[in-house]
Amino acid sequence: MQVSQPQKKLQPRRVIDYKNSLHKWSDRLRIGKPMSSGLNIKPDAAYVIDLLAPAAYKRHDIVNTPSKFVHLSMNKVKQAVTSLAWTPDGRRLVSANQAGEFTLWHGFAFNFETIMQAHDSAIRATVYSHNQDWLISADVDGVIKYWQPNFNNVKIIADGHTEAINQLAFSPQDSRFVSCSDDHNIKIWNFTQGVEEQALTGHGWDVKCADWHPSKGLIVSGSKDNLVKLWDPRAPASCIATLHSHKGTVNCAQFQPTRGDLLATAGRDHSARIFDIRAMKELYHLRGNEKDIMSLTWHPVNTQVLSTGSYEGRICHYNLDSYQPMAEQGNTLLPYHIVPYGHDAAILCMQYHPIGHVFSTGSHDRFIRFWIRGRPADPAAFKDRYYLGQEEAERLGYQGNGVNTPLVPTNNASNMMVNGGQDTNDMDDDEYMADAIEDQDAEPNGTIPSLNSNQSQKNDTSAVMQNPFFIPGLSTSFSSDVSVPGLSSFPNDTSAAGSAQDQVDPNAFMQMFQMFQQQQAQQ
Repeated sequence: MQVSQPQKKLQPRRVIDYKNSLHKWSDRLRIGKPMSSGLNIKPDAAYVIDLLAPAAYKRHDIVNTPSKFVHLSMNKVKQAVTSLAWTPDGRRLVSANQAGEFTLWHGFAFNFETIMQAHDSAIRATVYSHNQDWLISADVDGVIKYWQPNFNNVKIIADGHTEAINQLAFSPQDSRFVSCSDDHNIKIWNFTQGVEEQALTGHGWDVKCADWHPSKGLIVSGSKDNLVKLWDPRAPASCIATLHSHKGTVNCAQFQPTRGDLLATAGRDHSARIFDIRAMKELYHLRGNEKDIMSLTWHPVNTQVLSTGSYEGRICHYNLDSYQPMAEQGNTLLPYHIVPYGHDAAILCMQYHPIGHVFSTGSHDRFIRFWIRGRPADPAAFKDRYYLGQEEAERLGYQGNGVNTPLVPTNNASNMMVNGGQDTNDMDDDEYMADAIEDQDAEPNGTIPSLNSNQSQKNDTSAVMQNPFFIPGLSTSFSSDVSVPGLSSFPNDTSAAGSAQDQVDPNAFMQMFQMFQQQQAQQ
């Protein structure tokens, strides 16, 4: 007699749907509604429908801050993620790893789509052309490959460099591209013919990063010799200027991609620096990282926002417009938002979605994490392991990936988080913690980063732990990409995304909690 197996209950996959916010924004532009009106969202979940596209909040950086973790993805064969590139249409994310593989992830649901063997060795760099027609990649053997949008490999430069290639960048017209390598050289290539035009020599050690100005004939490079150099690609080996600000290896150097007047550099001296290339002057010294900065990127919409990833897995977001000169601090600028436990190892790459509503990070811990704009007045804001640390989150009872997590202790039977529709190629944090990386040390107890002077008081979770009521978690399907109001007085604005119907009114929650305490006292 055949015993029937219980049918598995299927759950819809969580997705990020940004179409509603884009339609609202386009409607405002079409009817000529003032850009400055109606941008502030009230701190209540019911007002999530008023969210607009990231382009509407160009001067409201806190709204577009990717503060909330939403998904974790990984390959079956776990390898360090070395490079990330969003496709120009934003529908997919291309990740490259130490095994020389390209993996495509869905841009809305973040699920695995396909994988292919692209190189014979570890891939170090990938970049799309400005005209969106080509992708080039490079590996540690010095090989450069050309790819069409359908990932058809049409050209291979087998002898690009004698050592590992660390970064690639296209010229503004896509007719040339630059590569830098551990062989101390920077090379400019004719893209159409695939031949080397000239080599820029002048660094005394490995060249770790290079970038081409978005609109001018200007190349920047950073090296292990602690120097940042600016080059004129039109003249043979002509170094225009050398910057000596860093005291360690320069790991990152990138021009501001839209305005082009600023240059950001970061390295192993635990800091990043912003230069004005018009005056060749250092404007800001960005602090807040406790260890080496391994990756750096600019926000595609908020031109004054810069994000960095460090060796210990910390993510810092900086707003250059928030700088207030003080004599005792000089030109030092601290981050306005920190994710102290973003990854368990060095963050090797990070990329914003072209629209700006999703932020992706790849790390040496072999995982890709996706971060989104927060949800207004979410009680679970900053109450997950990415802000508290794994040990502190377990002690307080905040388990899972922070998306569907209820605010009750883990011994409550109703606290179990249901995650459905997962592929075999990606897992959530519950599964990830069960398969912990052996070579990584346990995370120390963490504290919630403060956005203002009274942030720590507002994020106190001691009262929440006494709550006997089950607060519904966020739904397994997102109705929209939700964001936070541009009001710094509401620290819980940078919170999780989800369905507006699942939220509980804070006042009603406190009333229920007081009633419960009265009943307990009577008993």
